[in-house]
Amino acid sequence: HAEALEFRADEAAWLTVIPCRRRGDHIYPHGGPTLAAFTTGREIRARLLALDCVRVHQDGRDGSKPETTVLFAAVDFGRVAAVMEPRRRRKLSPEHRAALVEASRAYRFQPVHGSGAQFEHLETHGAAQDDPNPVRAVGRSSSVC
Repeated sequence: HAEALEFRADEAAWLTVIPCRRRGDHIYPHGGPTLAAFTTGREIRARLLALDCVRVHQDGRDGSKPETTVLFAAVDFGRVAAVMEPRRRRKLSPEHRAALVEASRAYRFQPVHGSGAQFEHLETHGAAQDDPNPVRAVGRSSSVC
């Protein structure tokens, strides 16, 4: 059941993590309409706690840096995001994408001609009759097995 496509699609939303500007800081779903924000920065922590829309869920230390998780309603995402500064996913323009595709053309794998894997007996390439591996892929040199 866990591998069913419908289950995995439903579960994917709960696995979403939005990385933020500071390394290690992130925003993620907590449950229902509630989101969570995690930070290890003192300044970010102070700015989050100054917002009236967040409440502390976990507060602690890992060595010298504080670790803070706050919870907030999804409707307040904009206010928390202004503090956390989520990274934006880069989007290529069609022109830039076309230029990258063209630049990488010489380095792509070439298609294999014929349908499916083709095999032949090693003895046709002069291999010993008592070879434990009697087949190999066509097109490989006899030194590669």
